[in-house]
Amino acid sequence: MARYLTQLPVGRDRLVTMGEGDTPLLATQALGPQLGLRRLLVKDERQNPTGSWRDRFAALAVSQIEDSSVTVGGAGDEAQCVSLASYAARAGLRSVSLVDTAVSERARDAIEAVGGRVVGVTNPEGRWPLLADAERTLGWRAVSNRASPPIGSDPLAIEGYRTIAYEIAEQLRFGAPDLVVAPAGLGDGLQGIWRGFRELVSWGLLDRIPRMVAVELGGAVASALASGKDWVAPTGYVESPARALAGVTGTVQTLHAVVVQVGAALEGRQHRLPEDLVHPRAPDARDDPLVAQQRMHVARQPHEVGQLLDGRRWQRFRTERGDHLVVHHLVRRQQLAPRALLRAELDQAQLSAVGQADQDPR
Repeated sequence: MARYLTQLPVGRDRLVTMGEGDTPLLATQALGPQLGLRRLLVKDERQNPTGSWRDRFAALAVSQIEDSSVTVGGAGDEAQCVSLASYAARAGLRSVSLVDTAVSERARDAIEAVGGRVVGVTNPEGRWPLLADAERTLGWRAVSNRASPPIGSDPLAIEGYRTIAYEIAEQLRFGAPDLVVAPAGLGDGLQGIWRGFRELVSWGLLDRIPRMVAVELGGAVASALASGKDWVAPTGYVESPARALAGVTGTVQTLHAVVVQVGAALEGRQHRLPEDLVHPRAPDARDDPLVAQQRMHVARQPHEVGQLLDGRRWQRFRTERGDHLVVHHLVRRQQLAPRALLRAELDQAQLSAVGQADQDPR
């Protein structure tokens, strides 16, 4: 991600990085046909330092903090809490994660292993006002959502997700995808990716922004789209092993990214994918150009993903550990004609630091 430092809201000497980004683009042989798609590519975000796309967010969230005495506070999903704790430790900062009491032991152990503090909250939705109180009274730096109803995480840290769009464009030889399908709990990642493609178009590197599709369990955004609303009524608490999509979900920033590009919302069910469906191979550079549909869709079942574009070819990139369909990114590919491109060389910058747990003696 440091390659794009000049395009990110952080100074050259402030970036806290552990080598996140530059994740590989793979192709599957069996999974696409299983979903009714001719072609499916995978951008594997599990290759990030903590195994999640949240590392792109955490790197920018922590890089903004200049006061080493500040405590980083988060109340996001498990992957976000693990990532924030890891990057806070890298920067020498204390961190506290407000988590659901049902948080997995693996996530708790991962947070504590890097020196972060874990605080269980009985009412999952109550974590947000509690985080807001800690920011106001204790001086914490809250970087995840702390509003109820939810609005999303720190807007500057969300800019880290723009680099996913940059990488996809590079890996497709600056061919614009027709469709980007992203998990959308609170829509941070979807909004950031949309911003990245919007910038690529403004720079003249792509000719259009892809249509954005939000994958959710609670159906908040799908309901708003179906009823023509310009606002989103968040869901009640949703139980799911797909932790990134569990809890209270649905935000206006998700709806915005979808509506601006005539996108869609996919309301998923639990649909576990067998390991033998995934057979990665190198992308085929000889794909024929594809034309996107211009209608808005609201799908209700995972198998309907393939119907959004009449079973044509897509590209998918995984976001976190696990293989639940509802936590996958899908991007349909279009190859554009060659063009002369002006690209700047971006310097890399890395900082290393060691942190300790919140309230522990140094």
